[in-house]
Amino acid sequence: MSFEGEPPDPLKSVAEGVAQGTLEWTAEKIEDIVCKFIDKKLAFIEDAETIKIIKRQKQKAEFGQFKYYCHDKYAQIIFQAGLALREYEENASNTKYDELIRKLGHKFKTEGIHLSWFAKDGLFGEYLTILLNQGLGEEEIRKEFNILINNIELHVAFISNEKVNSKKTIKQKAEEITSKITSHSPNIFIITGMGLAKQKAEEIHRIVTKKICDYDCKIISTKNKEIFILTYNEMC
Repeated sequence: MSFEGEPPDPLKSVAEGVAQGTLEWTAEKIEDIVCKFIDKKLAFIEDAETIKIIKRQKQKAEFGQFKYYCHDKYAQIIFQAGLALREYEENASNTKYDELIRKLGHKFKTEGIHLSWFAKDGLFGEYLTILLNQGLGEEEIRKEFNILINNIELHVAFISNEKVNSKKTIKQKAEEITSKITSHSPNIFIITGMGLAKQKAEEIHRIVTKKICDYDCKIISTKNKEIFILTYNEMC
């Protein structure tokens, strides 16, 4: 999926609001409009505080690395939003977290949400380290990330506790992942589960690795998440 596209025009929204007499010229509203004019690509967020937090992510080295290898402007916006989600998660700001996810889903669909989670969970650094250890050059790495952001569903499986809620759905998800790996032979495939989905991610990983034999696995386990990074090994 390509994230390129024409962003919504905040000026049009303001004009319509004035014409309809629905726009209240409060200091808060003016600040919100100013933020939208600063970067039209962030206009869809429609919240001055969240826009500021997202823009602040540009200062982080993690974003600088991503920008170096990925030149897609909308992918960069989504990555920044993912780093903002991490801040909300660390500060237990569920309302802001859920609202930003909703806005990302409306604008960029499921693929956009998943790319933001890719950033939030620190998967970019892990992915990049593997590519560098494989001896890939800069252009090869850029190509790998271009493939990833446009086909993230073929490279990362985010296990949801709500959707994977029984032995049957665990087996179905494992079969779906196995099919993706055998059909597309990705260089790297990641299975990740957070919170209540940790154990389910582990069960899915166990089923998948019984059916594929040419991938090495790195496990990252913390109190709140379980990540399984499968890397193709041609020597297997």
